Amino acid sequence: MFRRLKCFTTLLILSLGVVMMAGCDGENEVTLTPGAQPPPAATPPPTPAPETTPPPAETTQDTAWVFPEVIEGEPPTPLPWPLAEDVYERRPVLLQLTPLTPGEQLVILHTNKGDVKVRLFPQVAPLAVQNFLTHAQNGFYDGLIFHRVIPGFMIQGGCSLGTGTGGGTIWGTGIGPEHNYDVWHFHGALAMAQSGAPNSIGSQFYIVHSSSLDGGFRQMFQGALDGEIYEVMWESEDGRSLLVGDFYSREFFEHFLEVGGTPFLDFPFNNSGPNFGHTVFGHVVTGMDVVDAIANVERNAYDRPLEDVIIERTSVLVYQG
Repeated sequence: MFRRLKCFTTLLILSLGVVMMAGCDGENEVTLTPGAQPPPAATPPPTPAPETTPPPAETTQDTAWVFPEVIEGEPPTPLPWPLAEDVYERRPVLLQLTPLTPGEQLVILHTNKGDVKVRLFPQVAPLAVQNFLTHAQNGFYDGLIFHRVIPGFMIQGGCSLGTGTGGGTIWGTGIGPEHNYDVWHFHGALAMAQSGAPNSIGSQFYIVHSSSLDGGFRQMFQGALDGEIYEVMWESEDGRSLLVGDFYSREFFEHFLEVGGTPFLDFPFNNSGPNFGHTVFGHVVTGMDVVDAIANVERNAYDRPLEDVIIERTSVLVYQG
């Protein structure tokens, strides 16, 4: 068995990346706050009060993934946290960098700024995918707005009230985060909003717009590539150590450095408890230019667009290859 150790100063810096997103059950506002690694990339925004590539061949079909039966008021339990020895033995796969395969679910958000097509990863985040996909199939998101947008950070929608205080899951109660080492908050990641409180995930989601890294993460990731940082992440009872490179591949560091993202929202870098760390469950396939357009609209002091950015409807497709 393995026991958790404190990391060196480099990882302590990363704990400053705090997420504040309140519950999606209509009681609290869902707010996502950028991290604050030195040097800061930008002044944190105020917190609100109370492609040209031809598309792949697709056909409209029913969902290809078999999910558990939806029982009102009884959400299924998220998968357990990954164990160190499991991660060490299996080595993570960066699913967002893998090619599309026939049978994968695709969801298109048809907005008044254009279409955003996303792929989903039910193999690592089955609850988030089932929740999002069912809402999309049932038309729940049709007509809703992106109520909070921050250029260089993220765009957030899925609130039934358009205020950041509404929405819920298909089970009628909130769910907890799903943690794994196979999907990350890269530029273009699709993830569920939550507050850090138990079972605070509802219907609200966000797409990562950041195309850079905060200074602390850039220094750490580049240092890992250069062999300058040898963080002990875990240590076994018999003295065997697992270093940062045992968990994260060169491809992981290189991709974050190349495209950017918000790793302070990933649970290994925001390990403040079992309810922290946000669930990445999908990734944009086409339409990041539309995400750019949404992120850069004029907005008020609370990051709400001055003119509504609307999800006019959603389409659910199955990739055919």
